[in-house]
Amino acid sequence: MKKYFKVFLLSLSTQFQYRSNLVMWLIVAFLEPVVMVMVWSSILGDRPEIGGYGRSDFVLYYLSTTVAWYFVGGVFSGRVGQAIKQGEINKSLIKPYSVVMEAMAGEQAWKVVSLALSLPVVALLWHLFGADYNLQMTWFLALALLVSIIFGASIFALIEALIGITAFWFVEVWPIGEVIGVLRNLFGGILAPLTLLPLYIQRIAVYLPFKYIFYTPVNLFMGRVENPLREIGIQGLYVGVLYIFYKYLWKQGLRRYEGIGG
Repeated sequence: MKKYFKVFLLSLSTQFQYRSNLVMWLIVAFLEPVVMVMVWSSILGDRPEIGGYGRSDFVLYYLSTTVAWYFVGGVFSGRVGQAIKQGEINKSLIKPYSVVMEAMAGEQAWKVVSLALSLPVVALLWHLFGADYNLQMTWFLALALLVSIIFGASIFALIEALIGITAFWFVEVWPIGEVIGVLRNLFGGILAPLTLLPLYIQRIAVYLPFKYIFYTPVNLFMGRVENPLREIGIQGLYVGVLYIFYKYLWKQGLRRYEGIGG
């Protein structure tokens, strides 16, 4: 693990060298929740709520989803694909080393710095929107939320790893990543709370892993999950299934890689 921690520290130092880029990405990241809150506020009009969501609910939902990215998200499939194409995968063949773990460790640095910068922005936007929300957080829900975040992050990371290792078979991995990103935004509750979307989308979302990445942790935080243990259980199931699928594809990819001479 020390070698991956060194990658994290190196990436962390790099983040501070490009502070202007970091601030720009942060501004872009928070434009989406601001726009979405304004859109839903316009739709609400004089009504107190839509589908159980009032103005403060929308503010908390979109701000929480944005911040959740720094806990759960982090795109690194491109790094994995590039490492495979450039032959860095050879390190995995001669010693215990994972290019997937290396890419994931490097991505964590960006998330840590962005999270630290995002908290004051969240507080400012919460104040500017004049939101008021009474969170009912118990020790049980806090523990459930922690586990849910870990499982959500694991699902996200495994999907990113799966996208990355398709580089064994495809020239570019980014088109697959783009498609997955669209599906994640739609069926993962990033564009809008799933309960406000058409019923057929809600039904499809139940059978896909995307709902359990951001939507489940955010709704646990907001106290909107009736059966936390059931949702966490499904998250754990997806982690297991995706991990098995990843290990299988990884082995198949290595065989193909070795078969064509690395």
